[in-house]
Amino acid sequence: MLPNPYVLLGTLLAVIAIAAASFGYGRHVESLAFDKYKAEQRSAASAQVASNQTAVAAITASEAEGLRQIASTAQESRDEIQKRNEALVAANSDLARRLREYVTRPGVTATHVPQPATGSGGSDAAGSTSLPDGFQNLAQWVTAELRDADNLAVTLVEAQQVILQDRQMCNGQLPGVTPEQK
Repeated sequence: MLPNPYVLLGTLLAVIAIAAASFGYGRHVESLAFDKYKAEQRSAASAQVASNQTAVAAITASEAEGLRQIASTAQESRDEIQKRNEALVAANSDLARRLREYVTRPGVTATHVPQPATGSGGSDAAGSTSLPDGFQNLAQWVTAELRDADNLAVTLVEAQQVILQDRQMCNGQLPGVTPEQK
């Protein structure tokens, strides 16, 4: 005997209804879990943003302080170079005066550069005892060149310190920065 078609149809509809309800309930449960996950991730992202902002502020402050210290040290060095330059200019001025007095004083025997053994002597072999007028200018030029070289050295040291600070920042050695853990 064949079963009643209404029972089969009712069973089939009951199975479909149970499957649809199970699917809907499972989807609802997963939706709740996903919403909870999104909320946790949003909270973690907000905390990470705050942490990142704090780290960036610490890096910026640390870098700015480091640059201020580098600039301060460089300015102190430049000031010291300027003081030394002024002392050298004063010393060279006095040196030129003393050399001029020494060369032109009475009773000084003329110094003579001997002629070379062969060939004609040039102007360097004339044996002039007068101090060249350009000596003062030469001394000033040499002093200015030394000052400029010292300033370039200070600038180079300053640039090296900035590069070192940037490397430290990249390596996570400044406050607020931690190296990534792999």
